[in-house]
Amino acid sequence: MKGFFKKISGFLHEPHPVFVVSSYVVSAGVIALAVLLSVSEDLSELPVTYAVYVLAAVCLAYVIYSLVLVVPRLRRYVREKAGKYTVTRGIMGDYDYRTLAFAVMSSAVSLGMMGLNLFMSIYFRSLWYGCLAGYYLALVAVRLTVLLAGRRINARSADQETARVKLYAACGGMLILLNAALAAAVTQFITASRPLPYSEMMIYVTAAYAVYKLTLAIINIRRSRRASNYLTRALRDVGLTDACVSLFAMQIAMVAVFGEGSEDMFVINVVVGFAVCALTMLLGVYMIVKGVRETRRARRAGASEETDDEQT
Repeated sequence: MKGFFKKISGFLHEPHPVFVVSSYVVSAGVIALAVLLSVSEDLSELPVTYAVYVLAAVCLAYVIYSLVLVVPRLRRYVREKAGKYTVTRGIMGDYDYRTLAFAVMSSAVSLGMMGLNLFMSIYFRSLWYGCLAGYYLALVAVRLTVLLAGRRINARSADQETARVKLYAACGGMLILLNAALAAAVTQFITASRPLPYSEMMIYVTAAYAVYKLTLAIINIRRSRRASNYLTRALRDVGLTDACVSLFAMQIAMVAVFGEGSEDMFVINVVVGFAVCALTMLLGVYMIVKGVRETRRARRAGASEETDDEQT
């Protein structure tokens, strides 16, 4: 009897991959069946329905349990495989390198959003979509400018740290200019005389983009403050601005579809829009002030070192 329980315990701690995958498929089916039964008025009170609920709870519990076991092993496996290649090794092990890689990916996603909004602007003849397309284009221009300038600094600059600080301050100025495109979109929304054309599919796309940007911003906002590389911090601050604007665009889309004609929702949209504009402006000013202070501090430190050398 002890041997039987020992085998069960060993199987639970070391489940076969085929069993794990099969259990996920079965669990998905059982949970979907439980959801369907819960919304059916004719079947929700049957005894078999409660049995399905219990089975779905057991399946969900096992999925959570297996994920606790599988995820750490999967991470180790991915790290081992990624370590064999230069690009993936840099993404997994170097925070600054990972920031640059995600900045390139974010630029590609922003280009896709720009193309979508440009198409919607032409299709619906909407200036709002045109303003958003202009914003995403300006956002891509800022990211690419920072990336290309950072690459040039790494290749040619003698004092790379000071050059990166200056680039950080310049990025703050670009954010202030980027705020002009955002302010134009908000102003167009306020002065528009007709309701904004939005479809439910556009809401899904906008929401997915907002969740993606917000998730990256939350993960990296604390890490970037600890980063000593000002190129990394500049790219993260641009990402934070992008996340805030994407949330505003999602709110506009949801209100346009589900809250059309509500004066309270219109006021909230206006307040949130100008709040995002103010945040972008303040972030740009902060980056400029921070960059100027760090540049002056570096100059004073350099002058102090030269004075000490002369005295010795």
